[in-house]
Amino acid sequence: MKMKMITKIANTALGLMLIGSAVFGQSLADAKKAIDAEQYQKANGMLKNLVNTQPSDENYFYLGWVYLTQDYADSAKAAFTKGLAADPKSAISYVGLGAVALAANDATGATSNFNQAIQLTAKKDSRPYLYIGKAYLLDAKDGKFPPAKANAAIDALTKGKTVNPKDADVLVALGNAYRSQLKSNDAYDAYQAALTLDPKSPTANVATGVLWRYANNFDDSEKQFQSALAIDPNFGPAYRELAETQKLRLKETVRLRLRRLS
Repeated sequence: MKMKMITKIANTALGLMLIGSAVFGQSLADAKKAIDAEQYQKANGMLKNLVNTQPSDENYFYLGWVYLTQDYADSAKAAFTKGLAADPKSAISYVGLGAVALAANDATGATSNFNQAIQLTAKKDSRPYLYIGKAYLLDAKDGKFPPAKANAAIDALTKGKTVNPKDADVLVALGNAYRSQLKSNDAYDAYQAALTLDPKSPTANVATGVLWRYANNFDDSEKQFQSALAIDPNFGPAYRELAETQKLRLKETVRLRLRRLS
């Protein structure tokens, strides 16, 4: 009887551990999904809860990335530093510190941290390359980046693609870097490769829609945004880009009508 009770307690404890692990994994996935949807306040709350329950370098990294995306560089640096304390060999923590340095126009500090990150990166881990590339693309102005930063991003993301050709996020970021330099064919190829790997990626659909808009192909542009919203009705970037496309379509229609009348 006593043995049966001990076994029952052990099985119950194991079940709770498995449930807790599943909830944690889903919570981190939800936080990352919120970041992609630009729901930064929501992501911030999720990640603060996560670092309280499991202060891992990964959780601190995404919290720091949310801060950095919102221009809270000091808070971002503090989060990345805590991630490095949690794991002194954390490649992504060094990427985060490099991104903070880059945002402060400290090119030397950025390069030093990025190089350290690459030295610590596992052979098939493309994530550090992804976020190095994204770090160079953070200060976009109307979707445009300085050529030097765009080229640095392309270099990092191309290496990430070599490390893991099946990372759709790397391909989307690579396409964004190409698109910023008006290399439309290269951008299109990267986006299509991403969609082939992950047809349900709202990010890749939106990115493709923006590329179509650059070509004044408003019909296909809007179709891509609608596809993204069919996948995730709460995907903020799709609503923003759809509104921008509709505004440009209206301006182009008015321009053509005035041209006919003149």
